[in-house]
Amino acid sequence: MNKTIPTALDQDYLIVLLLEDPALTEAATYSYDFDPVFGYLIERLLAGKNAETVFAELRTDSKNPEAGLSETRKRAGRALSRATTERGNLMAEEVRQRLLLPAVAAWEKRETYAFSMEAEIMALAAMLRCPDEMWPWAETMIKPELFDFSAGVDIAKVILKHYRESGGSVPGDLALREQLEELVTNRLLSLRRGLPDEEMQEKKELEQYGAVLKKVLDPEAKPDVPYVKKLVVERMKRLHLLETHRIVFKLLERGKLEEAVERFSEAGEEVKTFDAAREVVTEAQSLDKFSSRNTGYLMQDRIPMSMVTLIGGAGEMGKSTLLTEIACRISKGEALPGATGALIEAGSTIYITTENPAAECLRPRVLACGGDPSRIFHLQNVLIPTSKKVGQPRIFDITRDLPALIKEVERIGDVRMVVIDPAISHLHEKIDPNATAQVRHVMDVLAEFANKYRVAVVLVMHNAKGLAESAAKKIAGSHQWVDAARAAFGVTMDPDDPTHERRFLSRLKANIYVTHTVLAFHIKNSLIKDPKEPDPDVTFRTTYVEWEGEDPDVDAEGLFNPDPSVKKERPESQMDRAVGILHSLIVEGVAEVPAALVMEMDKDISIYTWCRARTAMGLKKPEQRPDGWWWRF
Repeated sequence: MNKTIPTALDQDYLIVLLLEDPALTEAATYSYDFDPVFGYLIERLLAGKNAETVFAELRTDSKNPEAGLSETRKRAGRALSRATTERGNLMAEEVRQRLLLPAVAAWEKRETYAFSMEAEIMALAAMLRCPDEMWPWAETMIKPELFDFSAGVDIAKVILKHYRESGGSVPGDLALREQLEELVTNRLLSLRRGLPDEEMQEKKELEQYGAVLKKVLDPEAKPDVPYVKKLVVERMKRLHLLETHRIVFKLLERGKLEEAVERFSEAGEEVKTFDAAREVVTEAQSLDKFSSRNTGYLMQDRIPMSMVTLIGGAGEMGKSTLLTEIACRISKGEALPGATGALIEAGSTIYITTENPAAECLRPRVLACGGDPSRIFHLQNVLIPTSKKVGQPRIFDITRDLPALIKEVERIGDVRMVVIDPAISHLHEKIDPNATAQVRHVMDVLAEFANKYRVAVVLVMHNAKGLAESAAKKIAGSHQWVDAARAAFGVTMDPDDPTHERRFLSRLKANIYVTHTVLAFHIKNSLIKDPKEPDPDVTFRTTYVEWEGEDPDVDAEGLFNPDPSVKKERPESQMDRAVGILHSLIVEGVAEVPAALVMEMDKDISIYTWCRARTAMGLKKPEQRPDGWWWRF
């Protein structure tokens, strides 16, 4: 049914009428779409709560600024106040007659597609009696939420099992009948062992199983296939919309009105084109239907939002420490180094890893980096739900366990980044990381997830041994790891740094705009204290990132993919020039000189590089005087 959107004033009076009689809410929402600001009230009225309870909860929840309910409370309050006047009463009655009563009438006359016992039997019989027409619907129909009776659920699962084992081929009647009869026989025996004979529940369930099986297997049955198809489509549409309402409601609670409206609109279009049989349909669209849109970045001009990014490097380069630092900045909404260093919206990170234990590695690093531990989530295993291994952990699998990750993203609500470190540890055992087609499938799945849930997905990879054709091909595994990612970066060590702390983050490849400028940072050691540790004298060794800034003089290709047989001459760096100037002053016999005068000799050299050069040459400690700092040789 095509819904209409009443005017804002009509919606106000409809809300007043629904608060008086919540039982009419479902009828009203069947005919009309309401503004998202009323989503909170509609959701609670549909749950059967009365006006007093709804407003009590609204008063409590609206005190939380993040819930974004202040406008809901104000508008509902104004509507109730307006309705108390004489003119308001007349307007409310007019809206009742003009809008609400017709909606109730339409609701009562609607086609219902609830899966009653008879409907379940008809659906299952249709799959057996008319396999050519119904078999493509097997995957869609066999969902636990579509069946309200345990007999229907069990029989449907047998049909689905047969469907999958046969590779989707039309079933042989005899083989499937034997499976169904075996199911019911085992079920009846189980019931007889589990319940006393005198209990009525057992007798009802036995009768139900027998009756359902008899009707489903009746060779004379002539199910109404078009009706069954329509029933399944409408039921799936309803489930899809209910899930959408839940997501939209969460967005409204966090005050993300624009995102909620966009998601609701997308759901409406999805429902219009819903295809339960999953028939392949395509429609090419001309580019004049699209408008240009700038790429959103998590880390400006480097890590994009809603896309997959890859970060590679050799072991002990600090890739995990770097990503932990980024997660900490995200948790506090702090600016990340880059071209603009713009502030980002604070949010959460899900860190999926087998290499970095939460207690020994991630938490100490987060504390050292000053992040918010409540917004950084560690994930390594999922629990197996099968009957034989209930509750047993299994390493997170990118493709198999993606639905579980989606649930976590929806539960947390403000996830901005998902890290998989290393990606190769979270592949199914049958997926070859060197196989082009298999890796491409994994990357496409992650790309779709990143785009749909608007998160930055970052994969960590290791380097292959030996010399590669290019830095981008230095990443271990299939070339599709790099090719399918929208951006790829390498982390390398500065070979000229005597402390071995300096690192470079350099671009390897990009299908979007990513700056070519290398970003320098340092991996520092630290001793931290944990507020959860009862002994105040206990400290924990960890590492953290100290940002230096962009360094345009770095040869990223040569550092990330060095040729061991050829020693390439490295271009003179800022460090080289600073050391040269200081050395020339020493040769000239200069005993001391103002620091400002030295820096004037080469204005392109940063203060940090001057200080590093002075330390590397072992110069005396600088002295502060009334006219500024003096360097002594």
